[in-house]
Amino acid sequence: MDLIEILKDNDIQIITLANNGYLKFTYNCIKSLEKLGYDNLIKVYCADKKCYDELKNEYNNIEHIDSEYNKNISRLRRYPSQKYYTETEFKDVVFLKFVAISDALEKSNVIFVDSDVVFLNEKFLEYLLNNIKNNEILFQNEGLLDDTKADACSGLMYMKSTSSVKNFFDPTTVIHNEHWISNVGDQDYVNNNKEKLKYDYMDCSLFTNGRIWRHHHKKLNPYMVHFNWMKVNMKV
Repeated sequence: MDLIEILKDNDIQIITLANNGYLKFTYNCIKSLEKLGYDNLIKVYCADKKCYDELKNEYNNIEHIDSEYNKNISRLRRYPSQKYYTETEFKDVVFLKFVAISDALEKSNVIFVDSDVVFLNEKFLEYLLNNIKNNEILFQNEGLLDDTKADACSGLMYMKSTSSVKNFFDPTTVIHNEHWISNVGDQDYVNNNKEKLKYDYMDCSLFTNGRIWRHHHKKLNPYMVHFNWMKVNMKV
């Protein structure tokens, strides 16, 4: 049974969020699945019309987020340098993750990936299905190889479409969260509230963050790599 059939049988869709400033990363993510033999497999939620118009020329599985939360944000924003300075478009961009995830959860279980994720082995799906067990969500581990108590990474998650998960990612729930003002982005919200869900972490040697990849890529054979913790022209 191939990946498409397994996704269908288990009622799962893979999604990502993109804006015009993130298009190169998004194309790279899409191409990594195509190299595994899967075209138009990942659904791309586009945060602005320019992104949507660019992608639709060669990619079919896309949707333009058209909601009260969308401020037509088209540029890639740097992560705010000051912890509690949150009045930035960065926060607006990453908040749209909740809009995309919430929409997808109404239809199916969801694998959400940031667009700087690269798929390297289709065994990732078998792992997720075998390891979610009685949990509602699996997070990528944000820590190092030997760090079992690290933060959850909101850029790579597999979640069941349960009522509690739907409520967790509902944009209205997020905005009315008591820490909304101090949260810099989506990951702060996820880590401040993850205890409300039944969760576990993915094996970080198989679902590898950028920091681990930088130091250990020569000895790892991961299923997916999330290229966070990286800078322009950073050597590995």
